[in-house]
Amino acid sequence: MAPRAPRVSEPETQDFMAEAQQMRAIFAALAAAARFLRASYWLKLVACVLVDAIGLGSFLLPGLGELGDVAWAPMQGVFLLYMCGTRVSLIAHWSRPQPSKRVRSPLETRDAVRNASPFHVAKAVLTSRPFRHSPWPKHRPASHV
Repeated sequence: MAPRAPRVSEPETQDFMAEAQQMRAIFAALAAAARFLRASYWLKLVACVLVDAIGLGSFLLPGLGELGDVAWAPMQGVFLLYMCGTRVSLIAHWSRPQPSKRVRSPLETRDAVRNASPFHVAKAVLTSRPFRHSPWPKHRPASHV
């Protein structure tokens, strides 16, 4: 005879359901905030600069920068994927984490320029309407001889 699964008490089930409900509410609020940010170029740029500042802030304490990047890089990658809507944003973190033998300042590494802001600006420039359609005609008119 197979062993029976332990019974879960009613209070434990209610606690689990309450926590699940709270998590759903938090994720719904985050999704609404992200949709609001995605609606505007400038708000999205401010969010990207803020995300970059958080990543750069880990280098304020010597030796903590690389450790902070181990935790922050995946979160920043998911942020870029959602905000910019392309998988190329996940490739932006190929250099993270980059272990070092000595303590470096952010200005000595590639971490002085973070990934979110330049990626956002490049995507906005490359996908904006003026750059998508060339002002010049695709073919030259035949000249009269």
